[in-house]
Amino acid sequence: MIVRGKRADSHPKVYTHIEVEYILWGDALDRKAVEHAIQLSEEKYCSVISTLKPTVDVKSSYEIID
Repeated sequence: MIVRGKRADSHPKVYTHIEVEYILWGDALDRKAVEHAIQLSEEKYCSVISTLKPTVDVKSSYEIID
């Protein structure tokens, strides 16, 4: 995973935008399965994203490397 963030200019300089890039590698990974796993992670299991989403713009993407 690569995580990038932007913070507010004024203190306490909270995060305003976060980008999460998932990098996966393997032979013949199923894109639908990857998308479903990411969706479950972000919407059901990740307490950090659940905590941040009400106030922070969180975007995600993924890349599959064969």
